[in-house]
Amino acid sequence: MHPREGWSEDGPGRPGLSRRSFLRQSAGAGLLAGGLGPLLAACGGGGGTTGTAGTTAIPLPRPNHPVTWPIFKDNQPIKAGLQPEQGATLKLYNWVAYINPQCLKDFGKKYDVNVKVAPFDDINSGIAKLASGAISPDVTEMTPDNLDRVVAGKLIKPLNLDYIPNLKKNVWPSLVDPFYDVGSRYGVPYTAYATGIAWRTDQVKEDIPSMSNPWDIFWQAQAYKGKTALLSEVRETIAMALLRRGEFDINTEDPAKINKAVADLQTGDPFLDLLTAYGSPWGMREGG
Repeated sequence: MHPREGWSEDGPGRPGLSRRSFLRQSAGAGLLAGGLGPLLAACGGGGGTTGTAGTTAIPLPRPNHPVTWPIFKDNQPIKAGLQPEQGATLKLYNWVAYINPQCLKDFGKKYDVNVKVAPFDDINSGIAKLASGAISPDVTEMTPDNLDRVVAGKLIKPLNLDYIPNLKKNVWPSLVDPFYDVGSRYGVPYTAYATGIAWRTDQVKEDIPSMSNPWDIFWQAQAYKGKTALLSEVRETIAMALLRRGEFDINTEDPAKINKAVADLQTGDPFLDLLTAYGSPWGMREGG
């Protein structure tokens, strides 16, 4: 059973299957494959939902089809007017090395809390741990394309925006009320960044900016085998291959373009050597 096969007000699944059991069965390989769900559903050209079984299909958010996620009776926001805990432990769940340790120390000192970070390697394994109950963080990173999975599974609580007054004061309006989460019911922006290439100028001899196609460096990096870090995220690597072909719409749903990008990643011994060095079938970019 796929995590997107439908939900009711009480959550996804079929009679006799608990939410936790449902998510455990979806973990591992099945959940990893589910990470491509929105992409594959869209490529199929079949409308605006990611599943039709169950009482209600889970919608597929798009800029021209914004989605307001439900708030379930048994998964409510925290109450308003609560005072901050003192001397507590704040548990964060995020990619490795995404937050400056000094920032965490300063935050903990200012607000009298002990901040601990539990890392995950990629978003799919991160969701799998949440689903299994192996980890129970206070705050977690979540990508917009996976928001439907964690909302349907009730793996995250809806927000009480009374505690986040700076959202409307400091964040771009398009992200205060984004198409993938109308009203910011379940998430707020973490950061803004662009896809690119980073390398050490004292180690990399090639003049990458002067190359006719700088992205070619990843297919011509024999000298840096074992010295290139790869982010294990499918969207990132496919985006890199699309950019190499001059396709700037990295969210394209054109199966022909996507298949070409995947084929590019699967060809060329130098690139495969880089991936093998880090034991990952996919990866992204940051030259060593």
